[in-house]
Amino acid sequence: MPEDVTLLIVDGVMSWGFSVRAALTSAGSQSYPLPPPTTLVGALAAAYARLNYLPEVVATGGDIYSRVREFVGMIPWATIKFRRYIISYSDLGRLARAHYLRGEYRSFEHVDKWFGVSSFGKVYAPYTPFRIVYVVGGRTGSVDLKELLKASLSIVSIGSKEGLVHVRDARVVKGRVILDKDKVVKTPYYTLRGLVKDFDVSRASIVRMPPYPPPLSYYRIREVSTISKAHVDYIVPYMEGPILRPEPIEIWRLSDDASIIEFSIDGTKEYIVTPKPRPSM
Repeated sequence: MPEDVTLLIVDGVMSWGFSVRAALTSAGSQSYPLPPPTTLVGALAAAYARLNYLPEVVATGGDIYSRVREFVGMIPWATIKFRRYIISYSDLGRLARAHYLRGEYRSFEHVDKWFGVSSFGKVYAPYTPFRIVYVVGGRTGSVDLKELLKASLSIVSIGSKEGLVHVRDARVVKGRVILDKDKVVKTPYYTLRGLVKDFDVSRASIVRMPPYPPPLSYYRIREVSTISKAHVDYIVPYMEGPILRPEPIEIWRLSDDASIIEFSIDGTKEYIVTPKPRPSM
């Protein structure tokens, strides 16, 4: 029989929403409709570093990496659900451009060039409750489960630093691994498209987001040009244009690389579809 796995469950509320854009793209790019796993693990790693007075980067093998690199081995999967409708949009604003102009255009006679209209990709989710599920396992190094729990309660933002959140509760629960590929489940949590062979397309949409776990080189601090192209397909709750509905995805059949994890919160069973998990802590 498969082992149970350890899950870290984080419940919270958004302030106004969030903005998570592909790396190296401009602020005018559209946000992902949901925070991808890389962002969720990054939020946990940032809280852990802040609590322990650690720098945001680590040096390994002569290279400098984001501290999130250390968490990829201990968090083999992360996903999120929202309990209300959320809406993708572009926030328009008129910004100063004078400091980007050539010297001859900075005089007052060219004041019409000093400002310009810009858009910023965001997802509008005011006071919207969310639940993050972290699967804990694999290489944990010097970080124990109590420290992860403490860090999860200290998450203050998701995505850009303006994406403020209020964490109401965090708890550690056991999840039961189900390896039955033909078990039909309904889940409001996104998953990788490659883990699912068949699903109800009327209740889900396909969105491209960064892979998880990503190559560790993804977190190396360096000048790169292709990182924004490293995207894979995810199955997310159904989207009507820019509006994402908080309704479950119905999954009919899994691939050989997938498993279902069943867990219970306050007597209510929930399911997530994950890559086959490693042994828990």
